[in-house]
Amino acid sequence: MSGAEPLATFRAAFSGLAADRGAYLDTAHKGLLPGAAHAALLAHLEETVRGVAEKSRLIEIAEEARELFGRLVGVEADEIAITKNVSEGVNTFANAVDWRPGDEVVLCTGFEHPNNLLPWLNLRRRGVSVVEVPIRPDHALPVEAIGDAMRPGKTRVVTVSAASFTPGCRADLRAVSEAIRPAGALLHVDGAQSVGVLRHDLRAEGVDALSVGGQKALCGLFGFGFLYVRRELAERLDPPFLARFGVRQEGGHEDFSPGVEDRPAAGARRFDVGYPGFTGGVAMRECLRLLLATGPEAIEARALALSACLADALDEAGLRVVRVPEHLRTHIVAANVPGGGAAALHAHLAAHGVRCSYRKGGLRLSVHAYTDETEIARAAEACSNWLRQEDVASAAE
Repeated sequence: MSGAEPLATFRAAFSGLAADRGAYLDTAHKGLLPGAAHAALLAHLEETVRGVAEKSRLIEIAEEARELFGRLVGVEADEIAITKNVSEGVNTFANAVDWRPGDEVVLCTGFEHPNNLLPWLNLRRRGVSVVEVPIRPDHALPVEAIGDAMRPGKTRVVTVSAASFTPGCRADLRAVSEAIRPAGALLHVDGAQSVGVLRHDLRAEGVDALSVGGQKALCGLFGFGFLYVRRELAERLDPPFLARFGVRQEGGHEDFSPGVEDRPAAGARRFDVGYPGFTGGVAMRECLRLLLATGPEAIEARALALSACLADALDEAGLRVVRVPEHLRTHIVAANVPGGGAAALHAHLAAHGVRCSYRKGGLRLSVHAYTDETEIARAAEACSNWLRQEDVASAAE
């Protein structure tokens, strides 16, 4: 099968659900749902209405989603916990570390979404210091400054996003890992804006833990996500929450014999709390099957080609695209409006069937491998038309 065929199949998997979705350039907010996931959800809801949905079967589906996600990022199923979202994953990991007063976390505030800041700032209540390093002028993560901030015996964790939520700059995770290893620090990654559209091999990248939600580039639903914790690390950590799926119940699923609380489940499974969100799991299994069948390399290559096309089209339309280092580009493109007015342009785009986000006073547009060039052209034309109208209105004043 040629490289083009899986991509054509991938794009076709998202067609037909909406007669005219317009130009959907908002994957960084919410990915589109593929047809197979939609069909699986309808079947699940029908079973629920009829009262024939089997809990054991739903658990099997969630377990398959766990295994498929591990394959997507290059790790084992037992290194994956099922969570609701990034926030739960970050908080779970942050509170599982055996902090001591005077320990430090290093992060770059200018690169991070609040959900990869607040859990770490909250550790100040436990005597943990948060060391902030400034973002680089080119919007990139300051790897050298992070390395310089390391204090052996004090720096316990460095947390970074694999890609900034705006303007969409990729982090060199391998470089970060190499910079912090001499100090013995752990690397936690917020994968919200990367997993599903950009390739990951967490072992090769030197990642110790990663939190991700399923609703963005993984193309699933809100409320179903994953937490990866490297096996050797996970088995040194005490979960901040405990439920029966997080312990070894040697006598069956109702085993509450003495000492069961001291038998944590293998690897990251010890971080599972209660039943997973089965509805999200039903959708996620189909999404992961599709992503793996298409191939992470092909998806990333297509997305990066589209984002380059999008950036050039917005430039030509008259917007000021926020450029990041070429080798750190992602599927996200941020742009500002000359003279301001981004909020008004955002409203204009929505009225003309172009979906994107308004972030940090500018526009954020984002693609996936399902995006078509005609959607980019439609967005650029709508921007150009609005800018011309604004010019005419200004001239008339």
